[in-house]
Amino acid sequence: MKGITLFLLIFLFSFATQAQVDSTYIKSFDRKYAVEVYTPLKKLSVEYNLSNGNLITLEPNSPAGIGLGFSWKNSGIYYTFNVPLSNGHKGEKSSVRDFQYHHYADSFTLDLYYQQYKGFGAFLENEESEGSFYPDMKINIYGGILQFVKNYKKYSMGAAHQQSKIQVKSAGSVLYGLSFFYAKTNNIPSVSDEIVDFDKETYNLGPNIGYGYNWIIYKKFYMAASATVGINGIVAHNLETNVTNFDIAPQMIGRASVGYVSEGWIISASSMLNGMYDQFSENYDSKFFGTTFSFSVIRRFDMKRELGIFKKDFIDYFKKSEK
Repeated sequence: MKGITLFLLIFLFSFATQAQVDSTYIKSFDRKYAVEVYTPLKKLSVEYNLSNGNLITLEPNSPAGIGLGFSWKNSGIYYTFNVPLSNGHKGEKSSVRDFQYHHYADSFTLDLYYQQYKGFGAFLENEESEGSFYPDMKINIYGGILQFVKNYKKYSMGAAHQQSKIQVKSAGSVLYGLSFFYAKTNNIPSVSDEIVDFDKETYNLGPNIGYGYNWIIYKKFYMAASATVGINGIVAHNLETNVTNFDIAPQMIGRASVGYVSEGWIISASSMLNGMYDQFSENYDSKFFGTTFSFSVIRRFDMKRELGIFKKDFIDYFKKSEK
């Protein structure tokens, strides 16, 4: 899986060029740099939809956070301080490593995930209390989502979901691309007599297509949303029986954002979800469900003396020298 990811990154960065956009729809900030204070909430869960209509969710008891960020061009550096808050299983703590990198260029977007979660609690729909906590349950997911923006000259994903550009007029675009993920689950508990799940590793690869739209509500206020559906081919290896099989399952990707954008100040709330199905049976279906929510306040500025390290975007280091 690492080899596939590296190949896709090399292909993407060698393909990328500076896209020409319509300045009557999309405008760059005059101020090159930004500092940000934000409250990120990330969560990776497993959902079981039973044939009788019940929903069982296994999710971590992970902390909230307060983050600080610094960005330039299409890149940024961010650090989060965890705040110990419980989601219901008091006294039980999950181990979480969740690194995500979201790159919004003019003509494409790239979302990379490195997620390691240990310790999950069971939540049953329509129940007043939570179920058991399973401290040894593990889920590791690595991979990414690549999407190209067809109408990139008028529609900006970066303006909507990263505030790296300014959307001047409302516009939308078809989105298309592919996703590639490796997932591994260990110590899956038996949470229902109807569910027969098992420890496994899966390789997921497939195309996706959807649509996104940015609404300029009034002057500097905006709303944005995009929805994408995908079909993944899944190679699943059962770690208990050593049996490998192939399946096809859907994937759902959604983004939403609302906020205020000016040259100096930005206030926004944004969210992203990635629902990746991995198993179907007569009694239930299951999926990984990753969600990210952030409320942020951004201050844009210029430096009196520009540092050499910030003259290039991350993507510039992958471009060939023009000698």
